[in-house]
Amino acid sequence: DADGNVVIEWVKTNIDKEESALIQAEIVEALKEKIPRAPAVTVPKNVNDNLLTLYPVGDHHFGMLAWGEETGNTDYDLEIAEALLSQATDHLVKGSPQSEEAALLILGDFLHYDSFAPVTPLHKNLLDADSRFPKMVRVAIRAIRHQVNCILKRHQNVRLIIEIGNHDMASAIWLMECFAMFYENEPRVTVDNSPRPFHCFTFGQNMIGTHHGHSVKLASLPLLFATDWPEQWGGTKHRSIHTGHVHHD
Repeated sequence: DADGNVVIEWVKTNIDKEESALIQAEIVEALKEKIPRAPAVTVPKNVNDNLLTLYPVGDHHFGMLAWGEETGNTDYDLEIAEALLSQATDHLVKGSPQSEEAALLILGDFLHYDSFAPVTPLHKNLLDADSRFPKMVRVAIRAIRHQVNCILKRHQNVRLIIEIGNHDMASAIWLMECFAMFYENEPRVTVDNSPRPFHCFTFGQNMIGTHHGHSVKLASLPLLFATDWPEQWGGTKHRSIHTGHVHHD
């Protein structure tokens, strides 16, 4: 106060960074022992080895909350988000050609927020959030498992790519590591767990690139991919880069 007396005190504790890192490493090791591996899914017959089927998922924002009366649009919450993605996946897989190869491209912002605080990671913008962070995590993992399982029933091999978005910068990392571990005994599933915000692979004469779209202008992406993946770029005739992020025309 004006007389120099302490009126209120706020004490913040600080754990040594090395000790904190060791604790986290122990937690990860403990979790590894208890995470069940995915059981094998029956391999489909009579698949076309000359086709690749892409299943892109852009900006699903699990955990976002919208009230239709307020927004002038439809409602959105965890339950709606899971049902929407599951039904769309079932519909698309059923109607897709039975190709040997398939790729599930999760193009970033799969989760609406990245921690117990419902804010954007970099700019700390306050977000309308549905429920608690752990519940959002469970639903998101369950949704991806459903997608991969559905795709495995129709295609022989599945590639899973999870891009880093501006809403889920940290969550995208543990999601890709989670599924790399979950499917480590399933030879039909390949998880690209590179921590880079860009991914690339080829199929025949096709190069397929992915990026959320938040850190590089779209017009700059071709040169970036040609520079970072010169062999893939030069060795193919057809090139496509799949992005999300932009929610308007």
